[in-house]
Amino acid sequence: MLEHHLVLLSSATIDKDDTAASGNRPSKRAKKDDNGADPLLQAFDRGTQTLTSAIRDAASKKALPPGLFEAVDSLSGFELEQKAKYYSYLLKHPNVAHGFVDAPLLYKLSMVTEFINANM
Repeated sequence: MLEHHLVLLSSATIDKDDTAASGNRPSKRAKKDDNGADPLLQAFDRGTQTLTSAIRDAASKKALPPGLFEAVDSLSGFELEQKAKYYSYLLKHPNVAHGFVDAPLLYKLSMVTEFINANM
């Protein structure tokens, strides 16, 4: 009787091995990581989040920097008309306005002078 059980047990083991060898295993493409998520979907999700952050950053640059008017108005040595024209230019170009506000005074003077020489 013991031999009969051993034969049945070894027969069941062979059946399991045959099933695994016959290609009934999951495809490597369907492989999931430890938390059960598909790596391709995770990569797509990370890429989407990165793109969303980049768009949000670009959109925030469109907003004018605080203190822009004061930064232009406080520059000495320029006529009101020159300051007004440069301020108008900065309103149309928010990215330049951000750079202008953050620049040291000598850079600001150079930027305004260059703009005036080219546009007035």
